[in-house]
Amino acid sequence: VVSTQSTGHRGAPRPREQRPGVQLPPRLLHQQRRLSKLVCWQTFRFSQIEGTVNGVPSLHITCNFTTAMLQQPSLQKQLFSVCLLSHLAVQYPIQQTLQSCNEMLSWAIAQSGQMSIVWTLLSLESFVRIAKAFPPLVDPISRLLLNQKKMLSRHDMATIKRKLEMYSETPNKIPNCPKKMIDSAFQRIMSDILLRMKGS
Repeated sequence: VVSTQSTGHRGAPRPREQRPGVQLPPRLLHQQRRLSKLVCWQTFRFSQIEGTVNGVPSLHITCNFTTAMLQQPSLQKQLFSVCLLSHLAVQYPIQQTLQSCNEMLSWAIAQSGQMSIVWTLLSLESFVRIAKAFPPLVDPISRLLLNQKKMLSRHDMATIKRKLEMYSETPNKIPNCPKKMIDSAFQRIMSDILLRMKGS
């Protein structure tokens, strides 16, 4: 059962310039599963996650503790968790990964406040990947995005944008209107559904 308490957004996350960069050969990680878990808990650059998941077969075991990472009082770990899970979903669209995605969505829906919005906005690419890997999750993901869009209207856009730039690895790509980020992600999810329907 996923806790409905907002335990994740009260801590002080580290800005991007303080993030550690862990770089280990995929072969070494595959040979040492415990080391795989340790490296993921320490986190590394999000841009390296896809290549790491594709190159390290044993990394699929890390989906077992992505939910636990969400409970950590660190926005960095929470963002890393959903990004890692999304790439695992694409690479391993199996029941175990689907369950972890469901748990992540239950946690996300239960969150509230400004940092919850920041987490959602910075996780949009991950949601698009998860929706593509698991079409049954399109509905809860869509409801989450629409709800966050409503919450976004209650907050100062300039403040939200500053926080997004602070924690994003690509701050120069943050639009002036954060709502456009949600609209873009939602459109991509819907477009993928239409393509699937045409192809079936």
